[in-house]
Amino acid sequence: MNKPVRFSTLILYTVLIILNFGCKKDKQTLYGTGDWDFSIDVEGAYHSLGTQRAVVEVNEPAEAVHAHLPWRRRDFSPEDIEVLIYDAATGEQINNVYRADINRESGDLVFQPKTVPGEYFIYYMPFHSSGGPYPRVHYDFPTFTASESWMENNDISAEKDLSSFPKAKLIQFQAISEFHSRYPMDVIATKAETDAILEKNSEKSFLLFTEDRKYPIRMSSDIPQQWKGKDNLNKFSGKVDKNEYYAFQAGIMSVDADIEDIEITYSDLRAGNNIIPASAITCFNKEGTNWDAKPMTKTISVEKGNLHALWFGIDIPEDVKSGKYKGEITVSPQGMESQVIALNIDVSGRVLEDRGDSEPWKHSRLRWLNSMHAMNDDLVKPFTPVIRNGQALECLGRKVSLAETGLPGSIESFFSYELTKLDETGRQILNAPMRFVIENAEGENIIFEPDEVRFAEDKAGIVHWEMTGTLGDIELTCHAKMEFDGYLEYNIEVSSTNDITVNDIRLEIPFNADIARYTMGMGQVGGKCPDKFSWKWDVKNNQDGIWIGDINAGIQIRFWAENYDRPLNTNFYHAKPLNMPPSWDNNRKGGFSMSKKGRTLHAKAFSGNRVIKKDESLHYNFGILITPFKLIDTKKHFSTRFFHSYQPIDSVKNYGANTINIHHGNEVNPYINYPFLSVQKMRALVDEAHEKDMRLKIYYTVRELTAHAPEVHAILSLDGEIFAQKSSNPNLKKYGRNGGYPWLQEHLDSTYLAAWFTRNTECPAILNTGVSRWHNYYVEGMNWLVENVGIDGVYIDDLAFDRTTMKRIRRVLDKRPDPMIDLHSANQFNYNDGYVNSAFLYLEHFPYIDRLWFGEYFKYENEPDYWMVEVSGLPYGVMSEMLQDGGNPYRGMIYGMTNRGPRPEDDPKDPRRLWKVWDEFGITESRMLGYWVPYCPVKTDRDDVKTTVYQNEKKALVSIASWAEKPVKVKLSIDWEALGIDASTAKIFTPAIKDFQEQASFNPGDGIPVEPGKGWLLVIQ
Repeated sequence: MNKPVRFSTLILYTVLIILNFGCKKDKQTLYGTGDWDFSIDVEGAYHSLGTQRAVVEVNEPAEAVHAHLPWRRRDFSPEDIEVLIYDAATGEQINNVYRADINRESGDLVFQPKTVPGEYFIYYMPFHSSGGPYPRVHYDFPTFTASESWMENNDISAEKDLSSFPKAKLIQFQAISEFHSRYPMDVIATKAETDAILEKNSEKSFLLFTEDRKYPIRMSSDIPQQWKGKDNLNKFSGKVDKNEYYAFQAGIMSVDADIEDIEITYSDLRAGNNIIPASAITCFNKEGTNWDAKPMTKTISVEKGNLHALWFGIDIPEDVKSGKYKGEITVSPQGMESQVIALNIDVSGRVLEDRGDSEPWKHSRLRWLNSMHAMNDDLVKPFTPVIRNGQALECLGRKVSLAETGLPGSIESFFSYELTKLDETGRQILNAPMRFVIENAEGENIIFEPDEVRFAEDKAGIVHWEMTGTLGDIELTCHAKMEFDGYLEYNIEVSSTNDITVNDIRLEIPFNADIARYTMGMGQVGGKCPDKFSWKWDVKNNQDGIWIGDINAGIQIRFWAENYDRPLNTNFYHAKPLNMPPSWDNNRKGGFSMSKKGRTLHAKAFSGNRVIKKDESLHYNFGILITPFKLIDTKKHFSTRFFHSYQPIDSVKNYGANTINIHHGNEVNPYINYPFLSVQKMRALVDEAHEKDMRLKIYYTVRELTAHAPEVHAILSLDGEIFAQKSSNPNLKKYGRNGGYPWLQEHLDSTYLAAWFTRNTECPAILNTGVSRWHNYYVEGMNWLVENVGIDGVYIDDLAFDRTTMKRIRRVLDKRPDPMIDLHSANQFNYNDGYVNSAFLYLEHFPYIDRLWFGEYFKYENEPDYWMVEVSGLPYGVMSEMLQDGGNPYRGMIYGMTNRGPRPEDDPKDPRRLWKVWDEFGITESRMLGYWVPYCPVKTDRDDVKTTVYQNEKKALVSIASWAEKPVKVKLSIDWEALGIDASTAKIFTPAIKDFQEQASFNPGDGIPVEPGKGWLLVIQ
């Protein structure tokens, strides 16, 4: 494609067309590709001639010629879209154009040719785009540019017989690229052709059209022209290899009435005495295994007159005998007579070792949707088994003792303040047991006291228990579990044998005030925990819980009910917001409050007064994460140097980095969240990195999916299971539903949500739902990359899956010698994201994350408490790096953070300047003692100037950073004995670091000047 240029004037159009508009025409083919300037590389708003054109030829001179274009368009209102004609030889726009008739099947135009003989390009979908990563695209409305004199001189009018004009010969319909091609499955059958098919099958209530996997069914309102002469609609033949997973389709079109659901059954496939069992066949639209390993059966509905794709898969055994196998699929819509698809499957003598997975177009990977790979309770490094001793449960660094109620009676954390070791004595997070309380209409508190706590079989990774109890007419059932990473979950069901009025149903959480130092969640920016706080449920906010704790002891608690469905995040929260839990929310009566009294912070999640109806079930579910999750590894942290860019491996090594993140949008990983279309290049890069002792990770997650994925149309056929849906706006129907980049509007008619667009690889994406079978695919995809490419981990750009999937991903990646997962997030605390803290939103994943990178819009000017809770990761057992504006290197060093490479040598925030100091000092072997450690050996005399000590034998590197509003002088309080340094011979100096600090020296007791927002790195030795 030529270098895109922004269109702004007719002169530019003319020049561009003359220079760039070539024509790759094949007169034997009606559909092909062309070459013209498409402008996708423009960063700002731009105008484009569009993705589609027709090429016509005029051979005889005439003042007016007629072009008939049987374009067979899938867009619903082509009469509302502009048509532009250009002279191919001169590049001039033809202004004298008359739109005689424009409809979906064809267009009739009369225009004045200039160059004869000559070709003319007719662009019939020009548009305006806002540009940017979330482009808003609007197709041009028709304009009338023909002169009155030309119209009159050629007697052009609506009544004019078009056959009287000389003909412009149609040469070809062209798309700007194969990606944008409409052929064959976006080319509609005409009404006459469709009616002929219906007439031929008039005895049927619905029609079945079988189709090869090579041509995914794309349309729901039309059948493709390709089927117009198709005989034996209900027969399918395919050639397969042994061990192949073979996918194919059948389109079902409802003729008589809406189809509310479909039953599908299968016969064995037989070739003589040889059998492929019916159990080897599945329909992905109807059945499968969900993301949580539970079997699922789906409803398939089809509106009258619409077409719906059904995707089938046949699991061909490796040891099957070759031969021609025959069988049947019976399709039975509710209330309609069944029809049979006759299968003829020719199995070759070859064995397909990879089942077809290395060729994504084969759709063999659709079976991954039903995968349960790594779905188990096995431990993940570095966690230890859950050990139960009576009603006491222990996991890595934490202990939960259950009260007689089965709720936590005490929760202890044994993590030291340094977070690099465990202490023998734990810190109590609770001051008293949690209580589940029902307050009756008389104001009496009734405490849930079950008959007994019954434990199920204990496993290394999980312990289950349950309780039941009766409180008068009220019955309570509780199922609970604790997992190896310190996660507890309670599902409490409340029901009644009679209607009963209660004042409140609540959970009481008496925090030890000593650990209630910090908080985040429920609309609070991360920071100091207040003595008093209240909050109410509100669908506008992605808020369902709170974290309260200290650096080495805390809990997150979240609340939900049976209707929980993971909401969307990262700009899309309001498209699919949090479901308000009927139990906890109780029509906006529910909420959360806390107040400090003495040594206890009394917190409660309340639901307010209500009538519990007879036989009604209320689900009071909550989950607890005990923090921190694991010890921090400072040696690994300081020795891992990230390079977040696609550049030659030698360039990365020369930069001083050793861990490479390959983003999407380049030749190695071109398309977002589908790293399977440039595998050879990726494998070569991974191999080179490994040869040079470097790790290579890739961008791969599930928030959105590129439109380049071969499975896109199969996924769309799953009716909102995987792709997020938004109610169709009828005002958008004429341009394709829900907008976005032209490809989405021109090739999809589902209620998709347009997501991120990458310009340099022309990669539009579609937004995914919160949880779905795509997570099973994701796990299998990760496993395939580990085994076939050898990636060393993944870079996750905001998370769109649950903790179950994260555990599976970790198990898969742990096959590699030293895998890493780093998580990036832009600050989610804004209206579009529902005012949720990124650290809170993703906390359930932190046990499995190696590094955080928070991120755009984080406020590095905020107080230390904000840095601690929202940026550093330390209270959760993770370390972090900075991003926004390069971060603040002085404050970052307090928490062990720099930014990432690459940055130019003249950039004041080039991390190599600090990396060099780290290496000269030997920071990887040091002991990190931050201001949060009570025995930190170096402190200042001001609360707004913090220190962190990196202690080595006989020397220390002291980070000083100021949060003071003005320049200040600070004096250091130094515990020389703890440092192991003789004060009488000690030297205090600052190594010169370009753009960071000048070389200087100080004496103990000197006042050290510190500028606002800056600081020092002092060496004491």
